[in-house]
Amino acid sequence: MDLADTSYAAQSRDMMLLDRKLRTLGAATVLNMPSIAVIGKQSVGKSSLVEALSGIKVPRDRDTTTRCPIEVRMTTSSDPWSCQLSIRSALQLLQGVTELPFGNRLSAADDVELMLRRAQLAILNPELPIEKSRHFREQAHVFQQRDLRGPTLMNLTFVDLPGIINTTDTKLVKGVEDLVISHIKQPNTLILLVMAMNDEVTNQKADGLAKRVDPDGKRTIGVLTKPDMISATGEFKTCQYWLDVLEGRKLPLTHGYYVTRQPNEKELHESIGNEDARRLEMSFFETSFLNSSPEMETRCGTHKLAEAMSQLLVEMMRSNLPNLEKTVKDGIAQCRNDLAALPAAPSTDHLTSLFSLLSSFSAVASNSIIGTPKNPKLVQNNMAQFRTLKSHIMQTAPNFQPWKNKGEYEKLAFRTTSFAEESWTEVYRNIAPEEAEEFGIHLRATSPVYVEDIQNRIKGSTTRELKGNVPFSVKVSLIAEFANKWRDPTLQCFTSVSNGLESHLLNLIAEHFSRFRVLKVEVTRLVQELLCRHREKARETLDVILELEVHPFTQNDYHLTTFKNAWLNRYKSARMKIDSAPDTLSRFTFTSLGDKPSKPPTGLFAPLQTPSTSRPISPLKAKPAEQPVQTPDEKLKAVGQARESLQQLGYSTEEIDAVLERQTAQHTPYELEFSIMAEVRAYFQVTSMVSI
Repeated sequence: MDLADTSYAAQSRDMMLLDRKLRTLGAATVLNMPSIAVIGKQSVGKSSLVEALSGIKVPRDRDTTTRCPIEVRMTTSSDPWSCQLSIRSALQLLQGVTELPFGNRLSAADDVELMLRRAQLAILNPELPIEKSRHFREQAHVFQQRDLRGPTLMNLTFVDLPGIINTTDTKLVKGVEDLVISHIKQPNTLILLVMAMNDEVTNQKADGLAKRVDPDGKRTIGVLTKPDMISATGEFKTCQYWLDVLEGRKLPLTHGYYVTRQPNEKELHESIGNEDARRLEMSFFETSFLNSSPEMETRCGTHKLAEAMSQLLVEMMRSNLPNLEKTVKDGIAQCRNDLAALPAAPSTDHLTSLFSLLSSFSAVASNSIIGTPKNPKLVQNNMAQFRTLKSHIMQTAPNFQPWKNKGEYEKLAFRTTSFAEESWTEVYRNIAPEEAEEFGIHLRATSPVYVEDIQNRIKGSTTRELKGNVPFSVKVSLIAEFANKWRDPTLQCFTSVSNGLESHLLNLIAEHFSRFRVLKVEVTRLVQELLCRHREKARETLDVILELEVHPFTQNDYHLTTFKNAWLNRYKSARMKIDSAPDTLSRFTFTSLGDKPSKPPTGLFAPLQTPSTSRPISPLKAKPAEQPVQTPDEKLKAVGQARESLQQLGYSTEEIDAVLERQTAQHTPYELEFSIMAEVRAYFQVTSMVSI
């Protein structure tokens, strides 16, 4: 039966035809298609092997050896033998794949060599005349193709790559090696590694390149050439070494080794044909030491190698079809998704299209600045900057302490250990419970200010004031100390918010106008000019606000009074805990720049005059009965109960505060200093609430 008429030949032919169509379309640039790549050191007989497989002669001149990939396609056909040379260029699929015939289809094998020379020189030197084309150029994307058909040919496709060379031209050597690696590194590429048996394996650099991309030898087929060179010498060690290689005891490969015998120099000079060469090859292996077992018979000869190559390639193509089909379907789906994601084609009404683009951009930008569920990022980033600013502002809070000086604090701080950690949180808990714990951590950010520090400021600022009057400049200087610290964090926050807005708008411009380069540039320019103008105006306004913060003023009397009283009570409470200890009273004498009562009170409150209104006479007017000695905490609790009782009787907050201030002033030292501390601290809380 003719080889071309077998069912296996028909299946193989169909697979090869599909592979050829896909490669012609450029599918190999995006799909991992099975192939066979022939590599080997120069002068190992690689060209002779290709001639034996394809049945045609290749150029053998020194300047015309293989310098670009040569793809050989062989198809079993009942038609007479023929060959068509083509040149295919396939950089990328989207850049276009061209496959052009190079001359007419040839029917005589002797005519192929001259056409191969011309095709190879045309590929390597496209800008030069053929007679000047003598130098190597890396042309990994350009293939010289030989499409062979004939009744005696196998269904086989392989790529003959340039031979590995040794020369002083390092650029040339690297160019050849990079070209070879670019082909054999693909996971679906079988590597046909050609090695001469008359040379050491370590001297054959192609073996190292194959191991670099296929270290386990799963994709490599070993082909040994020139067996007649060692048979002639008959060295036992050399023969035994190659027998061990062929039988898998040394340099093992998954697909094993094959050995071929090609025409020697004398036979080439005599120009023997391919049929005579195959006859001489069979005759050689009949008596060769290499044909030592029935298993070795299947691995000796070019015909056995071609059969194995064809079967392996067809099997790889068949097993790869499901993955190939899935990759194609996924690629088509992705392409359709990409096409669906493309914007609509521009309208012929340019003014309407321009207005629509600008309106869409303006709406998205406005929503981003306002902050909507679909556009929260800008506002969220700004809020993070504002929280950072708030943290920095709170760290400037004046850290007033009720001790006379640092020395007293170090000796007596154990009596009021809770003051430093709890005072801020305690005061704020009554006004802003949700912020109390957060603000409590900032108390220690600034240096402590003691009573003695306040006294020194009063002394340094007093000029012609009446006794008991404190210059307003004392409070102004204390307020200016923390207000002046607000400029740097405020400007830093302003810069971060401004830069974030600009970056966000530029990203929106890129999203909306990327298809229109000129329009994008113009919109970017206009937006940046607008941002620059408003940035300058905002900075001027910010400078004015920061300057005003240094000059104390507020109309928020309610919070100022509430905070002041809360802080004043805290300072007094801490002072009372210190003063209540007998050893403290015996060792310390407290002096204040304010007025002190001539004698201690006889009760919790001193008598008050009858109010001018028609309200009932205050119970504070009657002399209270003698009570047991109370602790400071018990006294504070009693004061709170008294406040509630007076409110129930109809007294205003101002009248109650006046009563409590008069009564507690009679037995609390540093009243004047505590009042300044409390008012400045209260002003900090009021103004920081407004600022942040």
